[in-house]
Amino acid sequence: MWKQLYDIAKQLLTLSSDVQKGKETDKAHEEALDDLRQEFRRVLELLQELRHTQERQQDRADLERRMLLLELENALLRFEHRLPPPEKHDNEPKREA
Repeated sequence: MWKQLYDIAKQLLTLSSDVQKGKETDKAHEEALDDLRQEFRRVLELLQELRHTQERQQDRADLERRMLLLELENALLRFEHRLPPPEKHDNEPKREA
């Protein structure tokens, strides 16, 4: 009977120790999980920042493209106005002002 009590007490101490180790392991896992969550949030923030930067760069590129097209259009219009008037052919009647 004493042996049985001794075995039961030994099992209780072993189980108690195992439970304590399990709690410590769980706590370490929770801390690691919290660290991973924090890193994941940071990665998400960086991705959002990167997406926002890319959108701004795309907007700037679009604006620059529009500006270049407007400058080209202005240059063409200026060039067209500087051309001499078309030459009159001999078979066309002369207009008198």
